[in-house]
Parts: sequence; C-alpha cells; structure tokens
Amino acid sequence: MPHGPHSRHWLISNAEAEKWQRFIQGKVQTALRRGSSMALAGTAFLAVYREGVETVLFYQALIGSAGDNLNTVAGGFLRRMTTDHTDFTDPKPCPSGYP
Repeated sequence: MPHGPHSRHWLISNAEAEKWQRFIQGKVQTALRRGSSMALAGTAFLAVYREGVETVLFYQALIGSAGDNLNTVAGGFLRRMTTDHTDFTDPKPCPSGYP
C-alpha cells in the first residue's frame, strides 16, 4: 500500500520527536552529572515550553480549518478541560474498539 502525504508527515514528525527526546535526555543527563540545578531547570522549562507551543499550533490549525464547525471544536475543548482526566486510565476499551 503506498504511503500518502499524511503518513509521510507522521513518519517525519515521529523521527523529529525521537531526536527531540534524545536531545532532552542528553541535556538532563549532563545537568545531573554536573549537579547543575539551573541547567536541569532550564531543560525542564524548554521541554514544557515546546509542548505548549505545539499545543497552541495544533489548536490554531484546528480552529482555522473548522469553518462552520467552530462550536463543535469549542465544545470539545471545553468538555476536555472540564472532565475528570483520570478517564484515560479506564481499562475498558472504547466502543469503537480503539484503546
């Protein structure tokens, strides 16, 4: 089966995520070896900051492509922010069959 543009994008982004993970792990190990709490704090800040930027970009793209379905996007966002986040640990599978 040929790979479409979405699967190529996923493969590239997955490779980038692995490189990012190795980068962060290397910085953490270096900071721990040196006993540098400032370097460790800086690495933690960098990791969290990147996740925040990625989340903002995701929602920006989602909202930009929502068109007339903006209320659905907003409703889904609000539902996710107001529900108990422990439901991800529920061992029962989703009705669709996906974990």
